[in-house]
Amino acid sequence: MSSATRRWASAGAGAGAARMRAWRAHCYGGPAELRLEEARVPPLCAPDHLLVRVHTSSINPLDVAMVGGYGARALNALRALRGADVEFPLVVGRDFCGEVAAAGAGSRLRAGRRVWGVVPPHWPGAHADYIVVRDRWASEAPDALDDCAAGGAPYAALSACAALRAAEDGLEDQDSDDENRDADEVIRVLQEENDDDDDVDETADIDLPLVETEDQEPSHPSTSSNIYRI
Repeated sequence: MSSATRRWASAGAGAGAARMRAWRAHCYGGPAELRLEEARVPPLCAPDHLLVRVHTSSINPLDVAMVGGYGARALNALRALRGADVEFPLVVGRDFCGEVAAAGAGSRLRAGRRVWGVVPPHWPGAHADYIVVRDRWASEAPDALDDCAAGGAPYAALSACAALRAAEDGLEDQDSDDENRDADEVIRVLQEENDDDDDVDETADIDLPLVETEDQEPSHPSTSSNIYRI
């Protein structure tokens, strides 16, 4: 067990007061807004939550776009649905590889396990020393991949799956330039689901694709080729 894991275990239920580092933005604008700051280690708030000590995380196009304000209206609606409607400070990072530091009673994965996984865009991201995720968003990392490879693979794979589904459904021809229309649709669908079932499935938006308008030159790579090591 690492020293960081021991510190968490000894802190018990009050571990939310422990400190960590995180790359945070306090307003939209671009990567220049990111600051490496001290923050509280997030607490476990549900039986299926995991606290993961992050070893590596990738920098995806979605991360860059989110710091610039991409999808803010829809993501704020999702945050509000889960009762955590805090927009800033914003921490990005949609995938990770690390070690489970603490696990809720209902989690499959236990402390000390090396894991990889993904984080939905409306949850605090993995560009931090620690991250809290739901157990079903993580699994044991394969031994064949080192931390750098495992930290950058999950979201790239999900993006590829999303692209394949979009191509299969003919969604590549849709007009994706109207963010307000898209946000309204996301909010409407989620509100309908929330009316029917209080337990909203927050995995549905994990593979939220980053789309460029046809007349816009991409300002960042189309694949997650940059790996961030904690």
